[in-house]
Amino acid sequence: MTQLSRVDTIALWTEVFHLTYRVNDGAAWGILAGQSHWLRWISLFASFGIVGWVLRHPRLSPWEQVSFGLILAGAAGNGFDRFYHGYVIDFFDLRLVRFPVFNVADVCISLGFGILMVTILMAPTE
Repeated sequence: MTQLSRVDTIALWTEVFHLTYRVNDGAAWGILAGQSHWLRWISLFASFGIVGWVLRHPRLSPWEQVSFGLILAGAAGNGFDRFYHGYVIDFFDLRLVRFPVFNVADVCISLGFGILMVTILMAPTE
């Protein structure tokens, strides 16, 4: 990241996908900007909450396990950044669709929630 911060952006596929260094002291899409102090604790408590939930529900399906694992990884990753740096470092820049810059932890959280929602919607009703 140190190298990327010096150049601001590296085009991997011009005007489609770049690596762009961005500091985010808020939540997704800059919501709660400047509130990293609170967000670090929210990340920590969310991580412990997920671990507690999984331990209390040992009969989760494999897809539920994957989804909670991804969400935990993302919350822990962003939480680590917030505790260590005081902010989250975002770097994936999808310019083709004008999407906000994001990071690996954001991908994990989004995929985890997506898988969890599909798992819930596809679960047989009794």
